[in-house]
Amino acid sequence: MIHPLFISLAQQPTLFTEHADAYADLALAEWQGVTGQLKSRALIWVATAVLGLVGLLLLGTSLLLWAVVPMASMPMPWLLWVVPAVPLLGAGVFAGVAATRRDPPAFEALRTQWAQD
Repeated sequence: MIHPLFISLAQQPTLFTEHADAYADLALAEWQGVTGQLKSRALIWVATAVLGLVGLLLLGTSLLLWAVVPMASMPMPWLLWVVPAVPLLGAGVFAGVAATRRDPPAFEALRTQWAQD
């Protein structure tokens, strides 16, 4: 007895290629989604690193200015702490976003389709 799959393929030879093309299209769409997620996650972490580095550099500069310039001659000494705090807070926000971000599992639609077939 011949399996019904082989009978279907013998009667409609393009059925297998169409099905394989549909799988390839689905896999390509899933791959593009995964790469988009990876790019956005990498961009968030790069922004976190850059803002953190800028904040640390500004903090070091502020500490040097605080050590060298007398407090009585500074018109706004609070700026020594506010200026580096802005990028450091931005880095903290980006790190929080990256840490709490939940992306859907990769190739979930492809797995679902495979399970249905």
